[in-house]
Order: sequence, then structure tokens, then C-alpha cells
Amino acid sequence: MGWSVSVPCSLADSVAWIDITLIVNDEYMTLIYRFLGHPELRTAASETLANIVSKKMSSGDKLEMITFLNLTQVVNSLDADQDVEFAEAMARLVNAQGLELTRILLEVRVPNPHSTMVLII
Repeated sequence: MGWSVSVPCSLADSVAWIDITLIVNDEYMTLIYRFLGHPELRTAASETLANIVSKKMSSGDKLEMITFLNLTQVVNSLDADQDVEFAEAMARLVNAQGLELTRILLEVRVPNPHSTMVLII
């Protein structure tokens, strides 16, 4: 593994214990999103994003972070068809975001959950 691949891997490993505001900011996210465009870095970058999305935090902070990350647009802009490993990493990322949004939805006591589902979808 070259040093360039170790950068996103190190970020992915650090997410669990580091203050998330040190990573989820314009400078770092621009860098991580750039990594998604490089074939040798993009799998590690998507794993970093999955770890960021899975970071334990309050529902309000998590929803704000997910909105800031704008992963739906990011994932839709990428082509993972030719790289199975990257496609699997992206699927883990999408799954992590879906699980976190579901957790948030279940934590928020809403009188009519069907109306909330329409807003999220």
C-alpha cells in the first residue's frame, strides 16, 4: 500500500475516536471527495465516508451532518460499474446512510410516520 492510499485509510480509522468536526469541514470533505475520483483511492475514501456517517452522535447533529455531506448527489455522480470493490464500498456507504436515517426516524416521535417518510424520500 502506497502512502497515497494510506491517507484515506488513516482518516477512516481515525473517525471513530476523533472529534468529527475536525474532519467534516469544507477542506477535508473536498479532499475526500477528490479521492473518490482516483481509482486507487476511491474505495478507501468511500469507507472513510461510511465511517463518518456511522459515527455515534445525536440525531439532530447526525441529520445536519448527513445534509452537509450531500452523499446522494455524490454517489449519483460516480461511476462504479467497472470496479466491483468500489461498488461494494459505495453500497456499504449507502447502506450506512440508510441505517442512520432510519435510526433518526425511529428516535423522533412523529404522530404520522407516513408523512415523514414522504419528506425523507
